[in-house]
Amino acid sequence: MKSEGVTMKNCLSVLVLIALLVMPGVAMSAQDSGPYFGIQGGGVLLDDIENKDNEGTYNYSFDPGYYGAVVIGAHLDKHSSLGEGRLEVEVAYRANDLDEMDFEEGSEAAGGEMTVMSAMFNSIAEYRGRYIWVPYLGAGAGWAMVDLKDATVGGQAVADADDNAFCYQFMTGFVAEVSSAVNFDLGYRYMRTLDLEFEDVQGRSVDSEYSSHTVSLGLRIDF
Repeated sequence: MKSEGVTMKNCLSVLVLIALLVMPGVAMSAQDSGPYFGIQGGGVLLDDIENKDNEGTYNYSFDPGYYGAVVIGAHLDKHSSLGEGRLEVEVAYRANDLDEMDFEEGSEAAGGEMTVMSAMFNSIAEYRGRYIWVPYLGAGAGWAMVDLKDATVGGQAVADADDNAFCYQFMTGFVAEVSSAVNFDLGYRYMRTLDLEFEDVQGRSVDSEYSSHTVSLGLRIDF
């Protein structure tokens, strides 16, 4: 069990997420108007990660990384003038190399990798007009498996651990309708997990976190 529990900041984020998951649904009818399948790829900027153990606080910083995802979903019919929407399941993978560890005394070069495999349910509202580009807003929630692989500082091993946590994301972007069945997607995602707990090579418990920014290109096929 984590000693601190869920912070107030995380509670507020989850409440906002729930509201955003529900609100797009108001703009949708319950009738499904067709399934779709999509793939996405792009880059990931991982926020510096603050870590706390019984000796103090230190940060990980990371190089830019990569992102890949598969989505399966369904379009929902238009309801009034609020727009159209989609519901989808997303399985995604993110990876970033560890660059530095920052201590109170200074920074040291570091090695290793942080990877995240996540599965989320997304609710997305689309706003259609006269243009080929269709803007959208959405939110998602699910579960993430976070793995800190072979973390080293100055050639010395410091951690090789993993943890699972509830995760959520907010997204926005544009969809270009190439044809009645083919769409291209340019999107941005902010993803965050609730508190994580790792164990370092000395067996000490380390409280940690994860948040990232993803820019992606995607291809979606409607059926």
